[in-house]
Amino acid sequence: MPGHRGSRTQVQTLMQTFATGRQIIMNRRRLIMSLSAVLAGCGSGIDPPPTNLAFDGNSLTYGFMEAPPGRVSKPYPSQIVAAPKNYAVSGVTWDEMAASSEVDDAMVAGAHNTLVAWETTNTACIAYAYGRDYVSANALGATTYLQARRAAGWNRIILLSSIPREALLAAISDEQKIVMNGALLACDDDMAVNYLAYGATDYLNLRWGPLDFIGNGWTFGGNGSGFDALASIYGDGGFWLPSAQEPPGHRIHLADGGYALIAQLVKQRL
Repeated sequence: MPGHRGSRTQVQTLMQTFATGRQIIMNRRRLIMSLSAVLAGCGSGIDPPPTNLAFDGNSLTYGFMEAPPGRVSKPYPSQIVAAPKNYAVSGVTWDEMAASSEVDDAMVAGAHNTLVAWETTNTACIAYAYGRDYVSANALGATTYLQARRAAGWNRIILLSSIPREALLAAISDEQKIVMNGALLACDDDMAVNYLAYGATDYLNLRWGPLDFIGNGWTFGGNGSGFDALASIYGDGGFWLPSAQEPPGHRIHLADGGYALIAQLVKQRL
């Protein structure tokens, strides 16, 4: 029957088409698997660019007392690498850091250039001392500096939070210490949320464990002071500089033990 023969022919044609299509799919799968193997082999033979690391900031990065007889403690960059590219300058604010592009000289062509930037404490505390908006001052200064570094070509910029401090431009009352450290915390909170808009690629909160200003119920002065608690953990001169090297009540700068903690946190992020 013509009709029956035509149906049988159509079925055979469809089966042949299906077989051909299936073969095409199988061939494509083999091709994809072959390409994947080739690409995987190529990738395993390519080393990532080396990391070139530099540091910028104030005396917390440079090290306290740059004048002779020299630094009185080993700053955290020196506890991360043997010969750090440390461009920090004592006493600077974000604005003063932004006014210089010297740190950009540390970049190396073909390397993954990483910059660790640590300021905030001088900018915020000076703004607080003069009755200015410390969060805005810190945000504006940090943004100017960090965006300039990104524009210069840094691949990665790690922005560090502040840490507690016990003095301003001179010794202050316990009540003032609470307000001043609250100002630093407010700046840290803003950086934690907006660090990408500032121009950084990473934000590292240093306020954990013994440096948790809120969680540990910090007080200032007397036996309940968070600073005294750290001194009891690390011993005199173990975390903060001893009073013989920094005036009493001026616990701002760190001894080797304090820098070791900061170095540990930064290395974990690196």
